[in-house]
Amino acid sequence: MPARDFQRSAKMKLSCPRDEGKVDNLWQCAVPVSKPCQYPASVICSEHERLQLKGNKTSCNGQLQEEKGGTWVVVNNNKNSPDDRCRQMHCGTAVNITQEKNSLRLKCTDRVRVVLMDQDKESRCYGAVRVQINSSSSAVCGTTWTKKEAEVVCRELECGT
Repeated sequence: MPARDFQRSAKMKLSCPRDEGKVDNLWQCAVPVSKPCQYPASVICSEHERLQLKGNKTSCNGQLQEEKGGTWVVVNNNKNSPDDRCRQMHCGTAVNITQEKNSLRLKCTDRVRVVLMDQDKESRCYGAVRVQINSSSSAVCGTTWTKKEAEVVCRELECGT
């Protein structure tokens, strides 16, 4: 598929040659499709930093931590812009940054939390899982949902297991 067709196509699937060394750009493998995408593709590259803010009920205010080898460790330097870090965590932009002894505390503009909905009403410990950013919320896709994800939600909401 030529690059200009790749830009115009709303949906596509990939069909890359077996020899990975011959492909430099995704558009070289793209083939347009007319069916809706049931399972959107995603990728996590080796240079990606998993970040979290720990210490408050809202996930956008607290001590900055990053995942290293499956363990959360405190970030004690500000090598990246606070705005970039807030955006990476889907928390808007930075409002306040504080350097403490061996850690960095960050407060971002957005308020993000998990809510459970029973029909159209918020429920305490059961219901459809939604992520609320400020005053709007979106349903969480259950395509790859497992007990592990359910346990994370219950723990975050202090609702047992």
